[in-house]
Amino acid sequence: MQRLACVLALWGYFAAGALHAETAPGWATAVTDIYVGREWNAGVMACARTEFTLQGGALTGHYWIGDKDPFEGDLDDFVPGDGQSGVFTWTDRYGTGTLYVRFAEDGQSFFSLWGEDAAHMSHPGYGLRGAQASVPGCNSATS
Repeated sequence: MQRLACVLALWGYFAAGALHAETAPGWATAVTDIYVGREWNAGVMACARTEFTLQGGALTGHYWIGDKDPFEGDLDDFVPGDGQSGVFTWTDRYGTGTLYVRFAEDGQSFFSLWGEDAAHMSHPGYGLRGAQASVPGCNSATS
């Protein structure tokens, strides 16, 4: 009986976490769009394009990085933080990790930090709202 109670308690804990990650905060609709910017990749600030969308009530994303060998990946399992911020799990051909994102109050830009185990100050990024946003040297690489 005690083992069953423990299993049910753990199931409840993980189910609550999964529900938390699937429910987008109220401000999420105001940031869904394409953002053009740069992300730290392979020792440089590479051109990047990120699209944030709502899927099944969850804030998700998809990104493209303008590397020598361009690649793309997905942002899932969003967990809201303070203000218009939160943490995604990123997944691409190099593995998975954590992406912290903070959107500007007006939703016109974001700042990010990423890492494999946790977001790192040494791996910054940013995006400017709109597919036509001007990021010097990046517009052809991210369209």
